[in-house]
Amino acid sequence: MKNSKTILFIAIAIIILIGILILTIFLLNNKEFAEDENIAISDYKYFVLYNSSEQVGIIDRTGNIVIEPQYSDIYIPNPLEPVFVCFDGEESFIINEKGEKIFQEYNEVSALITSESSLLELEKSVLRYKKDDLYGLINLNGEIITEPIYEEISSLTNRPRKNISKKR
Repeated sequence: MKNSKTILFIAIAIIILIGILILTIFLLNNKEFAEDENIAISDYKYFVLYNSSEQVGIIDRTGNIVIEPQYSDIYIPNPLEPVFVCFDGEESFIINEKGEKIFQEYNEVSALITSESSLLELEKSVLRYKKDDLYGLINLNGEIITEPIYEEISSLTNRPRKNISKKR
């Protein structure tokens, strides 16, 4: 009787150890999933500024106004980079810290939404662009990552840096 209990105990211990080993291997292989591109708020360089007229602008970390409040909304894909998605009513465009429109060579440029929870989260290193009715990806410096060969590109919810696309 004692011998069968000992064997059962050893078998359960081995199963638990194998489970821990498999979980460890899984977590090490999926390191990129566990290491999201979280940026501490204290590291942010840019913040959205709201005024009493419900217009939006941008301030820097020291409180200096970078972009005067004049837009209906502004998204900041990466709070360390001077690239801002501005909305003026239904129209949207990308501007830099000087308030200059950038990436105007494309029909449309937009941020990819990774989460629509209480805090809107965006891809921090890429933007979607449209040229000749097809989409591609550019980085925040405007360098082309993918040519415009996709009917649609979107981000997987809660999976930063994971995008899905539909090719013609």
